[in-house]
Amino acid sequence: MTDRNWINSRETDTYTYDPGLGNTAACKSSITYLDGDAGVLLYRGYPIEEVASQLSYMEAAYLVLFGEVPNSEQLSTFEKDTSNAVGNLNVDFYSTLVGLFSNSHPMLFLHAAVQTLAISDGSFLGNAPLFIGALPMLSAMHARAAAGLEPVAWRLDLPFTERLFHARFGFESSTLSKALDLLLLLHADHEQNCSTTAARVIASSQADPRHVVGGALGALAGPLHGGANEEVLVQLQEMLEHGGSTEEILSEAKSGTRRLMGFGHRVYKNFDPRATLIRKAAHDVFEELGITDPLLEIATNLEKAALADDYFVSRKLYPNVDFYSGLIYRALGFSNNEFTPLFGIGRCPGWLAHANEQRSDAEQRIIRPQQIYVGPAVRSL
Repeated sequence: MTDRNWINSRETDTYTYDPGLGNTAACKSSITYLDGDAGVLLYRGYPIEEVASQLSYMEAAYLVLFGEVPNSEQLSTFEKDTSNAVGNLNVDFYSTLVGLFSNSHPMLFLHAAVQTLAISDGSFLGNAPLFIGALPMLSAMHARAAAGLEPVAWRLDLPFTERLFHARFGFESSTLSKALDLLLLLHADHEQNCSTTAARVIASSQADPRHVVGGALGALAGPLHGGANEEVLVQLQEMLEHGGSTEEILSEAKSGTRRLMGFGHRVYKNFDPRATLIRKAAHDVFEELGITDPLLEIATNLEKAALADDYFVSRKLYPNVDFYSGLIYRALGFSNNEFTPLFGIGRCPGWLAHANEQRSDAEQRIIRPQQIYVGPAVRSL
Protein backbone atom coordinates (compact mmCIF):
# COMPACT_ATOMS: atom_id res chain seq x y z
CA MET A 1 0.00 0.00 0.00
CA THR A 2 2.29 2.71 -1.24
CA ASP A 3 2.57 5.06 -4.18
CA ARG A 4 6.13 6.05 -3.41
CA ASN A 5 9.07 5.12 -5.61
CA TRP A 6 11.64 3.44 -3.38
CA ILE A 7 15.24 2.92 -4.46
CA ASN A 8 17.28 0.03 -3.04
CA SER A 9 20.58 1.75 -2.29
CA ARG A 10 22.36 -1.59 -1.93
CA GLU A 11 21.56 -2.41 -5.55
CA THR A 12 22.41 1.02 -6.96
CA ASP A 13 25.42 1.70 -4.72
CA THR A 14 23.81 5.06 -3.92
CA TYR A 15 24.21 7.03 -0.72
CA THR A 16 21.78 9.73 0.35
CA TYR A 17 22.00 12.52 2.90
CA ASP A 18 18.67 12.46 4.73
CA PRO A 19 18.68 14.35 8.06
CA GLY A 20 16.03 12.88 10.32
CA LEU A 21 15.60 9.94 7.89
CA GLY A 22 12.28 11.35 6.70
CA ASN A 23 12.71 9.91 3.22
CA THR A 24 14.49 6.68 4.12
CA ALA A 25 12.79 3.30 4.61
CA ALA A 26 15.01 1.19 6.83
CA CYS A 27 12.61 -1.74 7.10
CA LYS A 28 9.53 -3.46 5.72
CA SER A 29 6.63 -3.78 8.14
CA SER A 30 3.18 -5.35 8.23
CA ILE A 31 2.13 -3.80 11.56
CA THR A 32 0.89 -0.28 10.94
CA TYR A 33 0.07 1.62 7.77
CA LEU A 34 0.11 5.40 7.85
CA ASP A 35 -0.82 7.78 5.03
CA GLY A 36 -0.04 11.24 6.30
CA ASP A 37 -1.47 13.03 3.28
CA ALA A 38 -4.86 11.34 3.56
CA GLY A 39 -4.92 11.18 7.36
CA VAL A 40 -5.19 7.37 7.41
CA LEU A 41 -3.94 5.07 10.16
CA LEU A 42 -4.38 1.27 10.06
CA TYR A 43 -3.51 -1.31 12.70
CA ARG A 44 -2.79 -4.53 10.78
CA GLY A 45 -5.11 -3.32 8.01
CA TYR A 46 -7.97 -2.16 10.26
CA PRO A 47 -8.82 1.59 10.27
CA ILE A 48 -8.07 3.20 13.61
CA GLU A 49 -11.64 4.49 13.77
CA GLU A 50 -12.97 0.91 13.70
CA VAL A 51 -10.35 -0.34 16.16
CA ALA A 52 -11.16 2.47 18.59
CA SER A 53 -14.92 1.94 18.42
CA GLN A 54 -14.98 -1.88 18.54
CA LEU A 55 -11.92 -3.12 20.44
CA SER A 56 -10.49 -2.68 23.92
CA TYR A 57 -6.87 -1.73 24.48
CA MET A 58 -5.91 -5.33 25.25
CA GLU A 59 -7.58 -6.53 22.06
CA ALA A 60 -5.73 -3.85 20.08
CA ALA A 61 -2.47 -4.77 21.81
CA TYR A 62 -2.96 -8.42 20.82
CA LEU A 63 -3.77 -7.33 17.25
CA VAL A 64 -0.60 -5.24 17.02
CA LEU A 65 1.54 -8.02 18.49
CA PHE A 66 0.16 -11.09 16.73
CA GLY A 67 -1.52 -9.72 13.60
CA GLU A 68 -5.14 -10.75 14.21
CA VAL A 69 -7.99 -9.73 16.49
CA PRO A 70 -8.09 -12.28 19.33
CA ASN A 71 -11.03 -14.60 19.84
CA SER A 72 -12.46 -14.87 23.34
CA GLU A 73 -10.13 -17.72 24.34
CA GLN A 74 -7.01 -15.98 23.03
CA LEU A 75 -7.96 -12.73 24.75
CA SER A 76 -8.66 -14.53 28.03
CA THR A 77 -5.28 -16.26 27.91
CA PHE A 78 -3.50 -13.00 27.02
CA GLU A 79 -5.16 -11.12 29.88
CA LYS A 80 -4.47 -13.99 32.31
CA ASP A 81 -0.80 -14.11 31.30
CA THR A 82 -0.55 -10.35 31.81
CA SER A 83 -2.21 -10.57 35.22
CA ASN A 84 0.03 -13.49 36.27
CA ALA A 85 3.11 -11.54 35.24
CA VAL A 86 2.04 -8.69 37.52
CA GLY A 87 1.38 -11.12 40.36
CA ASN A 88 4.93 -12.45 40.06
CA LEU A 89 6.56 -9.04 40.52
CA ASN A 90 8.55 -8.57 43.73
CA VAL A 91 6.57 -5.72 45.27
CA ASP A 92 9.02 -5.18 48.14
CA PHE A 93 11.94 -4.82 45.73
CA TYR A 94 10.13 -2.32 43.54
CA SER A 95 8.94 -0.37 46.59
CA THR A 96 12.60 0.07 47.51
CA LEU A 97 13.46 1.08 43.94
CA VAL A 98 10.61 3.60 43.97
CA GLY A 99 12.12 5.13 47.10
CA LEU A 100 15.45 5.61 45.36
CA PHE A 101 13.73 7.42 42.47
CA SER A 102 11.01 9.22 44.43
CA ASN A 103 12.32 12.66 43.44
CA SER A 104 13.06 11.73 39.84
CA HIS A 105 10.91 12.03 36.74
CA PRO A 106 8.87 8.82 36.40
CA MET A 107 10.45 8.07 33.02
CA LEU A 108 13.85 7.71 34.71
CA PHE A 109 12.32 5.30 37.20
CA LEU A 110 10.61 3.22 34.50
CA HIS A 111 13.82 3.09 32.47
CA ALA A 112 15.66 1.66 35.48
CA ALA A 113 12.83 -0.64 36.56
CA VAL A 114 12.43 -2.46 33.25
CA GLN A 115 16.09 -3.51 33.40
CA THR A 116 15.33 -5.54 36.52
CA LEU A 117 12.36 -7.51 35.13
CA ALA A 118 12.85 -11.28 35.13
CA ILE A 119 12.30 -12.22 31.48
CA SER A 120 11.71 -15.84 30.50
CA ASP A 121 13.93 -15.77 27.41
CA GLY A 122 14.89 -13.42 24.59
CA SER A 123 11.48 -13.54 22.91
CA PHE A 124 9.74 -10.23 22.34
CA LEU A 125 6.28 -11.74 21.92
CA GLY A 126 6.73 -14.28 24.70
CA ASN A 127 7.67 -11.56 27.17
CA ALA A 128 4.96 -9.14 26.00
CA PRO A 129 2.57 -9.95 28.91
CA LEU A 130 5.35 -9.14 31.39
CA PHE A 131 6.18 -5.71 29.95
CA ILE A 132 2.57 -4.78 29.19
CA GLY A 133 1.51 -5.84 32.68
CA ALA A 134 4.45 -4.44 34.64
CA LEU A 135 4.79 -0.94 33.17
CA PRO A 136 1.42 0.41 34.39
CA MET A 137 1.79 -1.05 37.88
CA LEU A 138 5.32 0.28 38.31
CA SER A 139 4.23 3.68 37.01
CA ALA A 140 1.34 3.73 39.49
CA MET A 141 3.66 2.80 42.37
CA HIS A 142 6.00 5.68 41.55
CA ALA A 143 3.17 8.18 41.07
CA ARG A 144 1.57 7.36 44.44
CA ALA A 145 4.91 7.60 46.22
CA ALA A 146 5.69 10.93 44.54
CA ALA A 147 2.30 12.24 45.70
CA GLY A 148 2.92 11.07 49.28
CA LEU A 149 0.26 8.36 49.06
CA GLU A 150 0.45 4.86 50.49
CA PRO A 151 0.61 2.01 47.95
CA VAL A 152 -2.56 0.05 47.34
CA ALA A 153 -2.95 -3.71 46.99
CA TRP A 154 -3.01 -4.67 43.32
CA ARG A 155 -6.38 -5.93 42.12
CA LEU A 156 -5.35 -8.70 39.76
CA ASP A 157 -9.00 -9.65 39.30
CA LEU A 158 -9.76 -6.40 37.48
CA PRO A 159 -9.49 -5.93 33.69
CA PHE A 160 -6.24 -4.39 32.50
CA THR A 161 -7.12 -0.69 32.37
CA GLU A 162 -9.31 -0.80 35.47
CA ARG A 163 -6.42 -2.48 37.32
CA LEU A 164 -4.11 0.36 36.26
CA PHE A 165 -6.65 2.97 37.35
CA HIS A 166 -7.19 1.30 40.73
CA ALA A 167 -3.44 0.90 41.33
CA ARG A 168 -2.96 4.61 40.70
CA PHE A 169 -5.97 6.11 42.48
CA GLY A 170 -7.12 3.43 44.91
CA PHE A 171 -10.70 3.17 43.65
CA GLU A 172 -12.58 1.66 40.73
CA SER A 173 -14.31 3.59 37.96
CA SER A 174 -15.42 1.88 34.78
CA THR A 175 -16.34 5.27 33.27
CA LEU A 176 -12.91 6.83 33.79
CA SER A 177 -11.14 3.58 32.90
CA LYS A 178 -12.99 3.52 29.59
CA ALA A 179 -11.60 6.95 28.66
CA LEU A 180 -8.10 5.85 29.67
CA ASP A 181 -8.50 2.65 27.65
CA LEU A 182 -9.16 4.69 24.50
CA LEU A 183 -6.04 6.80 25.02
CA LEU A 184 -3.88 3.71 25.49
CA LEU A 185 -5.38 2.11 22.38
CA LEU A 186 -4.73 5.16 20.20
CA HIS A 187 -1.07 5.08 21.24
CA ALA A 188 -0.52 1.32 20.74
CA ASP A 189 1.54 1.81 17.58
CA HIS A 190 2.38 4.50 15.07
CA GLU A 191 4.76 3.11 12.50
CA GLN A 192 8.44 4.19 12.48
CA ASN A 193 8.43 6.98 15.05
CA CYS A 194 11.46 7.97 17.13
CA SER A 195 11.01 5.47 19.99
CA THR A 196 10.00 2.61 17.69
CA THR A 197 13.04 3.24 15.53
CA ALA A 198 15.16 3.20 18.69
CA ALA A 199 13.59 -0.15 19.59
CA ARG A 200 14.44 -1.54 16.14
CA VAL A 201 18.01 -0.24 16.27
CA ILE A 202 18.60 -1.88 19.66
CA ALA A 203 16.86 -5.11 18.62
CA SER A 204 19.11 -5.29 15.55
CA SER A 205 22.12 -5.72 17.87
CA GLN A 206 20.54 -8.88 19.38
CA ALA A 207 19.97 -7.11 22.71
CA ASP A 208 17.34 -8.63 24.99
CA PRO A 209 13.81 -7.17 25.38
CA ARG A 210 14.68 -5.22 28.55
CA HIS A 211 17.23 -3.13 26.69
CA VAL A 212 14.85 -2.65 23.78
CA VAL A 213 11.98 -1.39 25.94
CA GLY A 214 14.36 0.66 28.08
CA GLY A 215 15.87 2.32 25.02
CA ALA A 216 12.44 3.04 23.59
CA LEU A 217 11.41 4.65 26.89
CA GLY A 218 14.51 6.84 26.73
CA ALA A 219 13.65 8.02 23.22
CA LEU A 220 10.03 8.62 24.24
CA ALA A 221 11.04 10.83 27.17
CA GLY A 222 12.07 13.77 24.96
CA PRO A 223 9.73 16.78 24.67
CA LEU A 224 9.53 16.42 20.88
CA HIS A 225 8.13 12.90 21.20
CA GLY A 226 6.38 11.50 24.27
CA GLY A 227 6.72 14.70 26.27
CA ALA A 228 4.77 16.79 23.76
CA ASN A 229 1.37 16.46 25.46
CA GLU A 230 2.91 17.65 28.72
CA GLU A 231 4.25 20.70 26.87
CA VAL A 232 0.76 21.43 25.50
CA LEU A 233 -0.58 21.64 29.06
CA VAL A 234 2.27 23.96 30.04
CA GLN A 235 1.40 26.22 27.08
CA LEU A 236 -2.31 26.30 27.94
CA GLN A 237 -1.55 26.91 31.62
CA GLU A 238 0.66 29.87 30.69
CA MET A 239 -2.16 31.33 28.62
CA LEU A 240 -4.52 30.96 31.58
CA GLU A 241 -2.17 32.41 34.19
CA HIS A 242 -0.67 35.25 32.17
CA GLY A 243 -3.74 36.18 30.19
CA GLY A 244 -2.18 35.60 26.80
CA SER A 245 -4.85 35.88 24.14
CA THR A 246 -5.32 33.37 21.36
CA GLU A 247 -4.39 36.05 18.84
CA GLU A 248 -1.12 36.80 20.64
CA ILE A 249 -0.14 33.14 20.80
CA LEU A 250 -0.84 32.58 17.11
CA SER A 251 0.99 35.78 16.18
CA GLU A 252 4.07 34.67 18.13
CA ALA A 253 3.91 31.26 16.46
CA LYS A 254 3.77 32.87 13.01
CA SER A 255 6.68 35.18 13.79
CA GLY A 256 8.79 32.27 15.00
CA THR A 257 9.13 33.52 18.58
CA ARG A 258 6.98 30.69 19.95
CA ARG A 259 6.52 27.02 19.08
CA LEU A 260 2.83 26.18 18.98
CA MET A 261 2.72 22.88 20.86
CA GLY A 262 0.14 20.30 19.78
CA PHE A 263 -0.09 21.48 16.16
CA GLY A 264 1.49 19.88 13.12
CA HIS A 265 3.02 16.45 12.76
CA ARG A 266 6.14 15.05 11.17
CA VAL A 267 4.09 12.68 9.01
CA TYR A 268 0.48 13.89 8.93
CA LYS A 269 -0.18 16.65 6.40
CA ASN A 270 -3.87 16.31 7.08
CA PHE A 271 -5.86 15.83 10.28
CA ASP A 272 -4.34 13.24 12.60
CA PRO A 273 -7.20 10.69 12.80
CA ARG A 274 -6.30 10.02 16.44
CA ALA A 275 -6.71 13.71 17.27
CA THR A 276 -10.27 13.69 15.92
CA LEU A 277 -11.14 10.74 18.17
CA ILE A 278 -9.43 12.23 21.22
CA ARG A 279 -11.05 15.64 20.76
CA LYS A 280 -14.50 14.04 20.95
CA ALA A 281 -13.40 11.92 23.91
CA ALA A 282 -12.16 15.02 25.75
CA HIS A 283 -15.53 16.75 25.48
CA ASP A 284 -17.33 13.51 26.42
CA VAL A 285 -15.15 13.03 29.52
CA PHE A 286 -15.68 16.56 30.78
CA GLU A 287 -19.40 16.35 30.15
CA GLU A 288 -19.68 12.95 31.83
CA LEU A 289 -17.69 14.09 34.85
CA GLY A 290 -19.68 17.30 35.06
CA ILE A 291 -16.56 19.42 35.44
CA THR A 292 -15.40 22.57 33.72
CA ASP A 293 -11.74 23.04 32.91
CA PRO A 294 -10.77 26.49 31.64
CA LEU A 295 -7.89 24.87 29.77
CA LEU A 296 -10.35 22.94 27.61
CA GLU A 297 -12.07 26.18 26.63
CA ILE A 298 -8.71 27.79 25.83
CA ALA A 299 -7.70 24.74 23.77
CA THR A 300 -10.99 24.76 21.86
CA ASN A 301 -10.66 28.47 21.06
CA LEU A 302 -7.03 28.04 20.04
CA GLU A 303 -7.93 25.20 17.69
CA LYS A 304 -10.80 27.15 16.10
CA ALA A 305 -8.63 30.23 15.57
CA ALA A 306 -5.75 28.26 14.07
CA LEU A 307 -8.03 26.37 11.68
CA ALA A 308 -9.50 29.68 10.53
CA ASP A 309 -6.06 31.17 9.90
CA ASP A 310 -4.66 30.63 6.40
CA TYR A 311 -1.11 30.63 7.78
CA PHE A 312 -1.70 27.38 9.65
CA VAL A 313 -4.09 25.83 7.13
CA SER A 314 -1.79 26.46 4.16
CA ARG A 315 1.07 24.85 6.09
CA LYS A 316 -1.21 21.98 7.14
CA LEU A 317 -0.57 22.64 10.82
CA TYR A 318 -3.55 20.83 12.30
CA PRO A 319 -4.05 19.69 15.92
CA ASN A 320 -2.29 16.40 16.61
CA VAL A 321 -2.84 13.60 19.12
CA ASP A 322 -0.98 15.50 21.86
CA PHE A 323 -3.24 18.54 21.75
CA TYR A 324 -6.16 17.02 23.64
CA SER A 325 -4.71 13.88 25.26
CA GLY A 326 -3.10 15.80 28.13
CA LEU A 327 -6.43 17.43 28.96
CA ILE A 328 -8.05 14.01 29.33
CA TYR A 329 -5.22 12.69 31.49
CA ARG A 330 -5.54 15.80 33.65
CA ALA A 331 -9.32 15.35 33.96
CA LEU A 332 -8.81 11.73 35.00
CA GLY A 333 -6.53 12.88 37.82
CA PHE A 334 -3.06 12.18 36.45
CA SER A 335 -0.30 14.70 37.09
CA ASN A 336 1.52 16.31 34.17
CA ASN A 337 4.68 14.22 34.53
CA GLU A 338 2.63 11.02 34.24
CA PHE A 339 1.55 11.79 30.67
CA THR A 340 4.71 10.42 29.05
CA PRO A 341 4.71 7.19 31.09
CA LEU A 342 1.09 6.66 30.05
CA PHE A 343 2.15 7.14 26.43
CA GLY A 344 4.82 4.48 26.96
CA ILE A 345 2.36 2.09 28.59
CA GLY A 346 0.13 2.37 25.54
CA ARG A 347 3.00 2.10 23.03
CA CYS A 348 4.69 -0.95 24.59
CA PRO A 349 2.94 -3.50 22.30
CA GLY A 350 4.12 -1.57 19.25
CA TRP A 351 7.74 -1.53 20.42
CA LEU A 352 7.72 -5.27 21.04
CA ALA A 353 5.97 -6.06 17.74
CA HIS A 354 8.47 -4.00 15.75
CA ALA A 355 11.44 -5.45 17.62
CA ASN A 356 10.15 -8.95 16.88
CA GLU A 357 9.65 -8.05 13.21
CA GLN A 358 13.16 -6.58 13.04
CA ARG A 359 14.69 -9.69 14.57
CA SER A 360 12.65 -12.06 12.35
CA ASP A 361 13.36 -10.36 9.02
CA ALA A 362 16.03 -12.31 7.12
CA GLU A 363 16.92 -9.20 5.10
CA GLN A 364 17.80 -7.23 8.21
CA ARG A 365 21.21 -6.87 9.83
CA ILE A 366 22.58 -4.66 12.57
CA ILE A 367 21.55 -1.07 11.81
CA ARG A 368 24.59 1.02 11.01
CA PRO A 369 23.91 4.25 9.03
CA GLN A 370 26.49 6.12 6.96
CA GLN A 371 27.64 9.68 7.64
CA ILE A 372 29.10 12.61 5.74
CA TYR A 373 32.35 13.61 7.38
CA VAL A 374 32.74 17.41 7.68
CA GLY A 375 35.77 17.55 9.97
CA PRO A 376 39.32 18.59 9.12
CA ALA A 377 41.39 16.79 6.49
CA VAL A 378 44.39 14.69 7.50
CA ARG A 379 46.81 16.75 9.60
CA SER A 380 49.85 16.19 11.76
CA LEU A 381 50.35 16.85 15.44
